[in-house]
Parts: sequence; structure tokens; C-alpha cells
Amino acid sequence: MFAYLAESTVAGFITLGIFVGMTWIFEGFMAFGSISESTDKARGWVTFTAIISVLAGFSFLCSPFFGSLSMWFLIGAGLLVMGITKIVRFIIG
Repeated sequence: MFAYLAESTVAGFITLGIFVGMTWIFEGFMAFGSISESTDKARGWVTFTAIISVLAGFSFLCSPFFGSLSMWFLIGAGLLVMGITKIVRFIIG
């Protein structure tokens, strides 16, 4: 790794982007699976959270290198949106 620092950095960014993308896709599918357990009021928010998570995951998988470069912005925005929807889901039902 130290001999080829630039190449290892690119490989690390790509690997991290793929892992983050897969994690968000899995989280979205898990949210889709929990829709039946939610109350009627929270189903819309669960669906919205799942769609946002799956879309964010696919955007990372489409371009893992550029996704990793802008990861701090994307993760911050994604966590903000998902956090707000989870707080609303908690309050509603």
C-alpha cells in the first residue's frame, strides 16, 4: 500500500463507496420489509425512508469513486433526511 499510495487510495475510495452503497440498499429493503409492522400513520414515512435509502445506495454503486469523494456531503445529507424521517416515524407511531 505504501509503495503505490495513489492507487491504494483510489482502491480504498472505490471499496468504501461500494460498501456504503450496499449498506444503504440493504437498509432500504429492510425498511420495505417493516412496512407491514408499521401503523397506518407511519407507513408513508417508512416507505419514504426506504425509497431515499435505496436511491442513495444505487447512486453510490453507480459511481463509487466520485461517491466516495463527495461522501461527507452525501452521508451528511442522507443522515439528515433519514434522521428527520425516523424522528417523525417515532413521534407518529
